[in-house]
Amino acid sequence: MNSGEVIVDSGTTLTLLDPTLVQSLVDKLTKIIDLPTVQDPEGLFSLCFDVSGTRKAQFPDITFEFDGAALTLGSLNTFVLYDENTVCLAIVPSKQFGIIGNIAQQNFHIGYDLENQKISFAPADCTKI
Repeated sequence: MNSGEVIVDSGTTLTLLDPTLVQSLVDKLTKIIDLPTVQDPEGLFSLCFDVSGTRKAQFPDITFEFDGAALTLGSLNTFVLYDENTVCLAIVPSKQFGIIGNIAQQNFHIGYDLENQKISFAPADCTKI
């Protein structure tokens, strides 16, 4: 996707990105996460892991790089518990446009500077608001 083609949308649950980017991410995550992969029965998610054999699975942070800024998301912002034995990547392919969905936005204060056409993300503990 080109610069400026990502929407921040609190009404969209998942994060949607260009299919090439998602596939690259899936390939990298599959190599570094030492868990068995499983198919999503509904076919929505590109990558799911079987977590039934582990008490506390570890998932890496994912960093999005934008012009002049980077946004690092922890596993709670990038993975979703599909069922008690399955965790899936909450980033899915979209050929239309990119969306940073509300799972990715959790525990961030998001600032909109309309005059300068900038957006900012500040980590926050939203349980204490």
